[in-house]
Amino acid sequence: MCAKLGLSEIRPTDFDLIVPLLETLQTNRVDYTRFFRSLCRFKANNYDELRDMFINPLDFDAWASLYQERLEAEGEVAERQARMQGVNPKYILRNYLAQNAIARAEAGDYEEIERLLELLRHPFTEQPEREVYAALPPSWSKHLEISCSS
Repeated sequence: MCAKLGLSEIRPTDFDLIVPLLETLQTNRVDYTRFFRSLCRFKANNYDELRDMFINPLDFDAWASLYQERLEAEGEVAERQARMQGVNPKYILRNYLAQNAIARAEAGDYEEIERLLELLRHPFTEQPEREVYAALPPSWSKHLEISCSS
């Protein structure tokens, strides 16, 4: 988890940073993948993109001040961002993406499967032409259940 947060070393007090974050993410129903990828761009007093992900932005503000203190103890912003981008994927295979690809394949169109395969070969690399694949899942997909055998 420390790597996902961009921390170069583990400290005994990191537990006090990580547990509240995970609780806040869950309580506010924040998309973990998008949050951790966006956290790569965290800067003191400039985190509206992250704050906007929370139902209660004040929950994030409280955690962000703790995180900022921890980051100040480490320095090296550019190295932190690079480390974080290497462990926080931008693209993941979400259920709705798999379902769309399956439905198209069942109709004889395998292009979406090929696109997803290519995308997921480089999940940590920014692919601006495929930004739609990093979007939040549509509301209709909340109840999709796709098994490994799908």
